[in-house]
Amino acid sequence: MSRRRAAFVSCLTLALGGCLVGPDFKPPAPPDVDAYRTPESPAQKAESDTDAAQRIALGQRIPAQWWALFHSSRLDETLRQAIAASYTLAAAKATLAQVQEAIVELLDQMPAPDVIVHSTSSGGTQAGIIAACRLLGLSTRVVGISADDPAKSIQAQVRTIVSGIGEVVDLDGAAERALARGTAIEIDDRFVGDGYAVPTAASQEALQLSARTEALFLDPTYTAKAMAALIAYVRQQRFKEGQTVLFWHTGGQVGLFA
Repeated sequence: MSRRRAAFVSCLTLALGGCLVGPDFKPPAPPDVDAYRTPESPAQKAESDTDAAQRIALGQRIPAQWWALFHSSRLDETLRQAIAASYTLAAAKATLAQVQEAIVELLDQMPAPDVIVHSTSSGGTQAGIIAACRLLGLSTRVVGISADDPAKSIQAQVRTIVSGIGEVVDLDGAAERALARGTAIEIDDRFVGDGYAVPTAASQEALQLSARTEALFLDPTYTAKAMAALIAYVRQQRFKEGQTVLFWHTGGQVGLFA
């Protein structure tokens, strides 16, 4: 063995030996976790004990305002501030005002539509439409066609936004009760295809058919897939004869030039 290799083996042996412990080794005591905690006042201690006693049973339906289950004023205030500062809720509030105005104008010209079909993704638009229908007492179905996420995910988001609208819009008791029930949250995620912004054969057909026959320009990411769903519904005869179906165009035509 060369002198250089022998020196390397010796150093390696010493290094490995440094990872071993002798027979007198005693493991260190675990850290005192309580030493890192901020002392609680008696009121905070009582609240913490109450919070710890709360348990959500397996399979239990979680309400939209889930934080209320913990009966914590601190958590309530934290969520109140988060909801008030939410961009999505602010967008839903603006959408609600616009939708209410649009629907009121529409009702001056025709009976309320039986079904509204539109594209949905983050949930703000659908939450605004559903909230407006509930507040106006309409029986209109609102069907959102997902552009990306699974139906359950968007449903949860829309439900949260609708329940939070009351936090950012000044509503009386009757309006709050109306907002909590009525129009169902319907999401259809079967037209997403291979993913967000990836056209499908059905969406390309819908885009071309709408432009050619109705001079209605759609975008490939959102509204083309929503129109593809509407066309499929019509072909499948999912609407009753005499029903009024409204396609809610959410824009996005600039995507045609991307």
